[in-house]
Amino acid sequence: MCDYIPEYVVIEILKRLTVKSLVRFRSICKSWNSVICDPCFISTHLQASLSNSTPFLLLRYENYYLHYDNDGFDKFKQLQFPPFGRLFYYPVVGSCNGLICVRLYPFDNFIFFLWNPSIQKYISLPQVKISKVVYLNVGFGVDLRTNDYKLLIVVVCKIGGPIEPYLFSLNGNCWKRVTANPPNYAFDSRDMTFVNGVVHWLGFKGRNNFGCNWAILGFDMSVEEFFEMKLPESLFGFHHVDLSIMKYGESSITSTTHPLRGVLHELWVMKEYGVVDSWTKVLTLHRCGRHAWIPRVLEFRKNREVLLRVDDEKITSLDLYCQQMEAPLYFNCQQMELNGVEVVGDLESAKSYVESIVFLDKAVNFCSKNGVNHPIDSSDWE
Repeated sequence: MCDYIPEYVVIEILKRLTVKSLVRFRSICKSWNSVICDPCFISTHLQASLSNSTPFLLLRYENYYLHYDNDGFDKFKQLQFPPFGRLFYYPVVGSCNGLICVRLYPFDNFIFFLWNPSIQKYISLPQVKISKVVYLNVGFGVDLRTNDYKLLIVVVCKIGGPIEPYLFSLNGNCWKRVTANPPNYAFDSRDMTFVNGVVHWLGFKGRNNFGCNWAILGFDMSVEEFFEMKLPESLFGFHHVDLSIMKYGESSITSTTHPLRGVLHELWVMKEYGVVDSWTKVLTLHRCGRHAWIPRVLEFRKNREVLLRVDDEKITSLDLYCQQMEAPLYFNCQQMELNGVEVVGDLESAKSYVESIVFLDKAVNFCSKNGVNHPIDSSDWE
């Protein structure tokens, strides 16, 4: 039947299908298989998924889970990692366009994989060996100009020594030393956020009884250069364990406080990316009692509600748009717990994720024990 359907019509139909359906439909006929595996169609399907599909959240408890970001927030599935080898304690470096960057031990050999769990395919990156590393930071994203997936590692080989950045290009399948000089900041390795073709971290310099001087450090994957952006002035001087950054929507970033010793939690949004004057405080959460939890901001959902962890075993979401964003919002922890979703284990992190067929035309299959490729199946969701 497909012989009598114009190819542009076939593409319009196929780009609206789920990943699971596309993997199955490759076997219908050779022409459909050719269309689905074509790099141009893979990119077209990705853009349609980013625009229209219900996304997922990649959550880390004791293990990693994909959580379907539907209205009920009630479907999830544990990820089964391919047999990479010995995983790092925090194996997931980042997620971009359905790809997850995974890090392995040992510490000094920098072993990484790019993995698409939706179609269970992965690529092993060539190793880059750097000896005597004191600490490192890692950033993963895509060059929006060339559609080239890139991995940046920033290392310090001796205390007080210079920062050494190295960049991997998937299109070139090679590492290179980045010649652009990074800002004179130390990188905070806990957070990495990819927005607008830029990898972002928090950076700090100087330390005294009043905390550190902070900035947001960026690395543009296209021009391969570093830059910095200022944080809101009220966040200057915070201790390094009390700040984090995350993605906001598709085109901006947020900064949050995690005051372990304080009584409140603030969320700031850069409403216009790159414009320091557009920082706006949109949320303030107070401790409900002396020994109560301060809800922690984890991620933004598809509808821009804030996903909150209210204690070790519950999460909930909060709609910022039902009140004025310019004014701080105050909430009672006990009220939020009534709408909380119980989770297993201590929820440590959350990142946005979208299904894609990136790598369908390449990479290594990860097969289940019976030898069958195993894309995400809605029947597997709990």
